[in-house]
Amino acid sequence: MTDTPAEANEIRLFAVVLTIAENLRLLVIVPTVAGLVALGYSSLHPKTYESIAFLNVTEQPAAAVTLVTAAAVLDPVAERLGLTKVIGKDAARAALLGRVSASLGNKDQMIKLVVTGENGDQAHDLAEMVLSELINVSAPKGRELEELEMDLAQALLLYDANQRVIEASSGVMQQANKLTLQNLNLQGYSDLIDTQMVLSTEIREYRKSLRGRVNHENIAQSPTRPSTHTSSSRLRISGLATAYTSLVLLIFVFIRKALTDVMVGSQREQVLNIKSVLRRKLGLGK
Repeated sequence: MTDTPAEANEIRLFAVVLTIAENLRLLVIVPTVAGLVALGYSSLHPKTYESIAFLNVTEQPAAAVTLVTAAAVLDPVAERLGLTKVIGKDAARAALLGRVSASLGNKDQMIKLVVTGENGDQAHDLAEMVLSELINVSAPKGRELEELEMDLAQALLLYDANQRVIEASSGVMQQANKLTLQNLNLQGYSDLIDTQMVLSTEIREYRKSLRGRVNHENIAQSPTRPSTHTSSSRLRISGLATAYTSLVLLIFVFIRKALTDVMVGSQREQVLNIKSVLRRKLGLGK
């Protein structure tokens, strides 16, 4: 008599529950011990303080996020802290990478800068250094700076000259009577106004470029000076250790159960085969 699909599912479910029950002590005690060990180990480390700053960068914010942890920013910070002379440039950069992170908000597109330290002042000062170097790296330099300054100076000269022409034309138009005003070239005056608006936009863009992609105006919130340490990381480490150990043990238990069933089934088949061979040899039938 064969089992129905429902009965077969019940049997498999019962087998799973029975396997867990048989190894319940192992599945509870070992992960608990692992979590406590991880909690104790993390407690031995110095307390961590987080300084947080927010930046509102409208032009290529994703590139600014990448730049925060780039060598161009972190290497000067490492030199200012004296880490480069002590442990070398690469090791110093790696150490700072473990303490500096940046992320971009999905909705507001704000850059969140998080810097950790062993105390509040250390975290705050390091965050200020990172921001300072980020702004410094973003600013134009060399040939690019010279070209921007020349373009800005030329645009300002054109703006001033055009403004004088506009003011002179306005004076003439105010003194003219209505009949004379109809004969004036009003289209030329309109072109002067349009040119002035274009020059005004160019001047604004040149000044923005001179300030750099990231500048002080982009700082929506200055780095905080934390007074309390972050304890959530310790609990998170303990929880992850407990969950990971539980998962590994659960996989181990079911693999061991499956291997045991296979071995038992194989041994049973071997016994039946031996009995069958003996019966044939003795002429007892199958």
